[in-house]
Amino acid sequence: QQEAGGGTNIAQPLRDAHQQIAQVQAQQQQHNAAALPSTPIILLITDGATWDEHEIVTEAQQRAASADAPGHGAGQGGGLPRIMTFGLGPYCNHQFLKTLSSLSGGYNVNSLSRATLKAKMDRLVVVCEAPVLTNLHIEGLPLEAELTSDRLPDLYLGQPVVIGIKYR
Repeated sequence: QQEAGGGTNIAQPLRDAHQQIAQVQAQQQQHNAAALPSTPIILLITDGATWDEHEIVTEAQQRAASADAPGHGAGQGGGLPRIMTFGLGPYCNHQFLKTLSSLSGGYNVNSLSRATLKAKMDRLVVVCEAPVLTNLHIEGLPLEAELTSDRLPDLYLGQPVVIGIKYR
C-alpha cells in the first residue's frame, strides 16, 4: 500500500508489489504449501503520467523474460503476476498503461469520463476474478511466420484475444 503524496510514482510501488508476491511464493515453497490458487494480479490505477515510463517498461520486459526462462514459474510466464492497469482521465499515458499490462499478459482499461468510470471499473473487477485461459502459446507456425509479441495475452471472460502474426 502506498501513500498519496503528489506526482505519479509508478515504478517503486510496482517493484514493491512484485517483491511482496515473490515473498509469499517463496514462503509457500519453503513450507511446501500449495501454490497460489490463481495467477497473482497487480492492480495499477492511476490518473497521471509518470516521467520514468521507459524504465518501467524495461523492468517489465526483464521480468517477463525471466519468468519465461526454464526453471522459473510454470514456463510461458506461469509465475509472472499479471499487471492490470486502469487509466483515469485524459492526462494518463494510456498507451504506456496498455503496453505495461500486455507485457505481463494482463488487461488494460481506460476511462476518460466520470460517466463511464463505474461500468469500466466493474468490468475490470470481473476480468480480474476469472481469467479463462492463461499462459497461451501457439505451436506449429510455419517458418515464414512469427508472432509480433513475445507474450500472448491471457483470455478473459467477454474479452477478445488479439494475436499479431507477421508473415514474411
